[in-house]
Amino acid sequence: MKKLLTFLTISVLISSCGVQLGKLDESSVTLEGEVNIDRNGLVFDPNTGAIPFPNDILWASIGGNVTLQESTEYSDATNLLYRAVNALKIKGFSPNMFIAVPLINDFKITSLDGHYKLFDLTDLNLCIVANTGCSDIDETEKLTFLQDNSYLKFYPVKPLDAGHQYLFLLLDGIKDETGNSIIESTIYSYLESEKPLSDETLESLREKYAYLYDKVLPSLNPMLNRDTVLEMFTFTTANKTLAVSDFSMIKEALTNSTIVENLEDHISGLDYSSIANEYKSIESEALSFVGQVDTENNTFTTYLISENRTEKIPFVIFNGENYTDTVYIFMHGLGGNKTLAELLTSDISFPVVAFDLPWHGSRVLTEDNPYTDCNETVSGSCFLTENPGSDRLNFYQSILDLRAFANALKSGKLDIDRDGTPDTPSNVYFVGMSLGSIVGGPFVSFDSNIDKAVFNTGGANFAALLDTAKNSLITSLVGKLGVKRNTIEYFVALGLFQTLLDPADPANLMNSSISNKSILQTAYGDSIVSNISNKVFAKALGFDDYSYVNFGNPDISTGWYMFGNETAYVNHGFLLSADITYYPEVSEYLGDENYLIEAQKAARKQIESFFRN
Repeated sequence: MKKLLTFLTISVLISSCGVQLGKLDESSVTLEGEVNIDRNGLVFDPNTGAIPFPNDILWASIGGNVTLQESTEYSDATNLLYRAVNALKIKGFSPNMFIAVPLINDFKITSLDGHYKLFDLTDLNLCIVANTGCSDIDETEKLTFLQDNSYLKFYPVKPLDAGHQYLFLLLDGIKDETGNSIIESTIYSYLESEKPLSDETLESLREKYAYLYDKVLPSLNPMLNRDTVLEMFTFTTANKTLAVSDFSMIKEALTNSTIVENLEDHISGLDYSSIANEYKSIESEALSFVGQVDTENNTFTTYLISENRTEKIPFVIFNGENYTDTVYIFMHGLGGNKTLAELLTSDISFPVVAFDLPWHGSRVLTEDNPYTDCNETVSGSCFLTENPGSDRLNFYQSILDLRAFANALKSGKLDIDRDGTPDTPSNVYFVGMSLGSIVGGPFVSFDSNIDKAVFNTGGANFAALLDTAKNSLITSLVGKLGVKRNTIEYFVALGLFQTLLDPADPANLMNSSISNKSILQTAYGDSIVSNISNKVFAKALGFDDYSYVNFGNPDISTGWYMFGNETAYVNHGFLLSADITYYPEVSEYLGDENYLIEAQKAARKQIESFFRN
């Protein structure tokens, strides 16, 4: 499914907005991009695609549903995917998709706190009609924000409600680094008008906004009005995504003309209300086939979801001679492999067992498939790609493999100390790093065999992770989408990508009940899994805020711990290495070598002490 998201031409999207600035009769309206000023301001310019996203007006003129356009320029697989998504009849994208608001320039915004609001209009209606949901209307606290050059971005740290319509507002009083208040968009000054406009398309939009100003805002807060609101827009979240069975149907349609003709009739969709159940149903069918262990060759049996067959996966044991009654599972990050667990053995004395994630280490192929965009011979290359169907299965496979291995471990099928007798540990712990934490969070949430867990540099919300990453390990993946950053195409691409991967996102799968046996370790200024993505993971885990770590005496209470600070960043892979070679994008902000080594020692000491007490 090459170049998954090169599907949306700007003309298709913008024509659906119903506003053509170049045709307005209002003589004073100018293109936002042509304004040359000495302060920042808001932009609403459909001609250039600079409008807030997500936004209901994107789909308003085409029935209100997300509609992806097929093209002869796209592969059959891509066109079939768009047809399948269109068949869902969703009115927006993932409840985890971030909000992007365009600015005139990149002057730094300095006073955004308290000047934005997010309201759930679906709950507002329920409150008015049935006196229910009244406490859930204001969902502003679900958002965190940052400025990305000439965009303000607001990321959900908790998923919004699926299938709900939202109203987002920016309020008067926002200032930029010049000390000046930011300028209201020219178009919004017309949308605020209480008098009809001569331009028909703009008048149609003004009427919709008049309803918001005159009916909705007063019911929310009398202080919200034309004078206090700088900008507002509505958007709707998806209530469905594609199911694994739908991806299978797309694949079958590639060789079955009968299905091609009636593909839409074969798309069932997956409701967000049962989004966590898809993996569980797959696991329930697969677990009976897994868990056998070959202690002589160090392999365990798993079930390959995508191929409907079992396979033996190699594992390694380090510090086995130290075994008494405790062992921990280590899971590596993207591009790593199981042998990295050995790097921890000098500071963490417990026995550690590890195996490779799908498409990593020993689980790559000997030859590359020229018909895919990833390299099957390179560790990690084919785990996270531009194909969301295979990506979702890779996440599911990782969780299933961990479940199978933990069951085997806890039931006494491994000979940990190599004395010829299988061992049944009293305590099984888990350490995940980066991607290992991302798949580890859902795994520990599903598996009662794990007594304690440490998630190092874990993240959630894939769209936020991809958008905020600065390191080439992740930015190269985003580049494969084939769209320019911070354009409508880019936002739609990530919105769709997140929607299709939501069933595997820790933001949706993790259970906060495991917070009482978990520690989250994060790196300040992380350029691979950003602190925003860390925060989503922490919220899903049940932690609201972090504590800075005392390197000399790290706390071993359950909680979220930050290594480093604004004057001394810590590299993403600090648990295993203090080498900063791989982080040129933040090299000037990182602490010196001694500082990073101290951070590493503190993280390992925290793990050792947490497991021992």
